[in-house]
Amino acid sequence: MRVWPELREVEEESLVASTTALAGILGLHYANMPRKQLARVARYAVELICSNVDRCYPLPPAEQKWRMEQLKASVTVYLTSLA
Repeated sequence: MRVWPELREVEEESLVASTTALAGILGLHYANMPRKQLARVARYAVELICSNVDRCYPLPPAEQKWRMEQLKASVTVYLTSLA
């Protein structure tokens, strides 16, 4: 969506909604983390996931699968490191 300026508002609303949802889920696992930090962690994870998914669309299925596996591993390591 980033290539279409007319969709920037829609994209930002989607990112905010996704970040809020993820922060809520992460709050269950990181109850001692301050809300502001939790929001930053969630936004970083959402941005990372969305940008990787966007870049996968033009790739062949095998490359998409590999990249998604790498993305899952990266996000898992990142979130685990916060504990």
